Amino acid sequence: MRTGINKTILAMVMAIALTVILLSGCGLLPGLEKESEVDTNSSVTGIDANSSVTDEINENSTLPLALLTPHNSVRDELQEDESLDSVNNFMSFDYYADGYMLSFSGFPEDDSEYCLTDMEITSGEYDVLGISILDDMAQAAQVLEGYGYSAKEDDPDAFMKDGVKIELDGESTVETITIDVLTAYTSGNLY
Repeated sequence: MRTGINKTILAMVMAIALTVILLSGCGLLPGLEKESEVDTNSSVTGIDANSSVTDEINENSTLPLALLTPHNSVRDELQEDESLDSVNNFMSFDYYADGYMLSFSGFPEDDSEYCLTDMEITSGEYDVLGISILDDMAQAAQVLEGYGYSAKEDDPDAFMKDGVKIELDGESTVETITIDVLTAYTSGNLY
């Protein structure tokens, strides 16, 4: 009888220990969160730097919607727009239209309020810092460098500035412009 009780207690202790490990690894148990690795090369320097760069883009571009627009402030309008297809992903709310895609995700951290953090433009109706679809790739790169963006070493068609990445896609002319406002992954959530 005593052996049965000891096995039961041992099983309960192991179950509790496993639960604590799982909860702390997911960030759900206060005080026992796993330490997150910080990439010091990620260029995410805080909301103020991102905000000033996105303000510069918003002021000098023709966009379907301003970067960092809170999803809550436009959700009803976007969902009622019959020209948009919407997809609710694990980490974002995405809207697709002819000529562009909008993606709202947590900003400045993954579990923050959802804001417009990603945009893909494929229509000449829009421009980013004066760069439009069908512009010359080399001239487009010079425009971005003039605004203080630096080409990424591992991807010469992607340009970074203070946590904002603009990527140009195409052969000799720009076919797609992608803007990505980087978000810090700090929650430990499993998406």
